[in-house]
Amino acid sequence: AVAESAIRLWQAPTDKGYLFDKIRYFPWANFKYALWFVRNRLFFRRKKAIAVWGPRYAGIQKDVSVLPLHEVCAWQWMKCVQVTEQQLSVVPSDQVFMLRYEELMKDPQTIESLCDWIGVNSEPVITAYENNIEPGNNEKWKDRLSESELEDIKRVFSEEPELARKYCSG
Repeated sequence: AVAESAIRLWQAPTDKGYLFDKIRYFPWANFKYALWFVRNRLFFRRKKAIAVWGPRYAGIQKDVSVLPLHEVCAWQWMKCVQVTEQQLSVVPSDQVFMLRYEELMKDPQTIESLCDWIGVNSEPVITAYENNIEPGNNEKWKDRLSESELEDIKRVFSEEPELARKYCSG
């Protein structure tokens, strides 16, 4: 579900309204990222190629040029999971709230549990959730990914069997 969602976002046009909203809060100390982002969008638009979307890992530019998008998304997801696991390993477990994408997409109760855990009023958050989340988004992969694409995604995670058991469903 995560890889399929990422594929859609990689292929979606830039939402200019979202981009302008984001600029208002952009930390200009990260100006190098802003320059990279503009170059990435302009360069790839001119070449009619896929621009990098989302978290970048070492080697992603090369992967974009040699791998199919579904594999790049799988690697991107796995690298994020690896970094998350590594960084969470030093955080006391009572300070961690684990939330799976599939759980989030299935049930607003998950949001309510998170709000309770951090001590905020869940009503406005659940309202925003209900207005912005499409139920069933976590099932789109079943219709949109081919068997060979699913096998490729599973192969990426087979390098980390423990992470695959913990984070992969389907």
